[in-house]
Amino acid sequence: MELTKLSKTDKTAKELLAQLKAATTEEEKEKAKQNGKEYIQAQTAVQQTEPTSIPTEDPTPANPDDTDPIPDTQDLEEDKDSDIPGDPEPDAVVPEKVIEKKYDMSEPAFNPRLAKMGITREEELFKLGVYVRKLTRQEKIEIRRSIYQKKKKYMSGTQERFKKEQAEKKAALEADPEYQKYKHQQRFVIRIVEALKNHCNIDWMLKNIEGLTVDVVRELLQKPENVNKFRQEKEEFVTNFYKRFGKDLTTEDQTI
Repeated sequence: MELTKLSKTDKTAKELLAQLKAATTEEEKEKAKQNGKEYIQAQTAVQQTEPTSIPTEDPTPANPDDTDPIPDTQDLEEDKDSDIPGDPEPDAVVPEKVIEKKYDMSEPAFNPRLAKMGITREEELFKLGVYVRKLTRQEKIEIRRSIYQKKKKYMSGTQERFKKEQAEKKAALEADPEYQKYKHQQRFVIRIVEALKNHCNIDWMLKNIEGLTVDVVRELLQKPENVNKFRQEKEEFVTNFYKRFGKDLTTEDQTI
């Protein structure tokens, strides 16, 4: 096999291989094999004794001028202080990036009710579980506290405004003569209704209800809502009153 490989490039090996193939007797085959074996061993010995040349580079440059010069310390300092094209001046003011209003998370919330409380868009989204930036645990606590404080302040302000409005309305009613007259009449209505529930007649009412007179009762009967209240307790009360004390046709028309 080794002789066959070597015969592809070596003429002698090729001849020895031809002799081996041409041998007919055992003696000729053994001789041809021996010759081939000796030739292969000789070729192997020659290859082992040949020195292997490894090219080396000359450490000394051919031309000293081709080497890179060592920069001088002073030159380095000068280059360090020199201006670099394209860099901004040290004192130059870099303009701040302007954020469009619709993307500004510090703007009032999209929900009008939350916006009235002073809640920002970031806080509104935070309530919905959406974070517009990476938050630490402490930052999340602070945002929750901010939302709570703003809601509490808004609700407290709303209650104060409601109380103030109610007080102003009550004061205005108390100063209204018509309202004062209505309240005075309602006290009589309540007392008459109670008397009717207890089956008291008009004589008892005029005697025991302070300030009640026939004219006051006539005035009360001018309002249909009072007439309905009296009739719910005693159907014939209004009719009996007019039978005894006389009736005003105008008043009767209004109450029937």
